[in-house]
Amino acid sequence: MNKQQRISKPKISKAIDVLKELDKKELDDVNARKAIKNMYRQIQHVLKLGYTYSEVSETLAGLDINISSQRIKYFLADIRNSKNQKSQSKNKVDNKSTEDDC
Repeated sequence: MNKQQRISKPKISKAIDVLKELDKKELDDVNARKAIKNMYRQIQHVLKLGYTYSEVSETLAGLDINISSQRIKYFLADIRNSKNQKSQSKNKVDNKSTEDDC
């Protein structure tokens, strides 16, 4: 026989209060896309200095950050496109408000 576990209402209320007090948990690691996003400016800078995606990947591998050159290139393009889309939508909103003012 399986008995269903029963929990008293006061315990549930106390648990809710305790859970509400918990802060956002900081993770020790992030996914590869977010890592590249955090390093975006510096990677762009070294690429402008003449380094290749492969050299960037090898440098990161020396720091035990293993992201292939193709993934770095993909993530940079994706981040760049996201930034462009955000600025284009902001420009559309700005242009629309300017038109509405006329």
